[in-house]
Amino acid sequence: MTRLRKQDRETIRHVLLERGMKKSDAALKALKLSTATEAYNRLYDADTQTRMSQLPDGWLPTYSTVRLVYTPPGSVLISIILAPLPREMRFLATHTNIWHAPELTIDASTCADLETAVDANEKKRATLQTKISGVLASVSTWKKLYEVWPAARNVLVKLEPANADNLPAIIPQDLSDELELP
Repeated sequence: MTRLRKQDRETIRHVLLERGMKKSDAALKALKLSTATEAYNRLYDADTQTRMSQLPDGWLPTYSTVRLVYTPPGSVLISIILAPLPREMRFLATHTNIWHAPELTIDASTCADLETAVDANEKKRATLQTKISGVLASVSTWKKLYEVWPAARNVLVKLEPANADNLPAIIPQDLSDELELP
């Protein structure tokens, strides 16, 4: 019977959370990727992209991540969402900044859709994390965890320590005699 240590609980929480969020994270990443690609294609038409690709390497900065920005007319910046690009893409110097990824402008409805998807993903992650933490807080050993949550055994068995450190039995009276305690 091996006790669950704090490190074990954190590892279990991380592994199960990543497993539970895999589809949701992939869907969010696909949405960001498609939105970033559309914004990039709006900024640079096909002819410009072709001419930029014909330049020698190093002539234009390349990025694999962009900042999707929504700014209403006559207003200050409202939203910034980091998004991946399908590959390293080139940008003209006028659209880049040495401190952060380039910015691509998106419209209000696209921004609202992205923010809704990001919020839903974060809410789902927080809910799952709370539920997993609740189960882990209710048990103190691996054996009890498997009794309470048998469905998780297949995933968690890889994380369980191979063999517990069995400490020798120490008899207090013998120890007292060795230490010459009264």
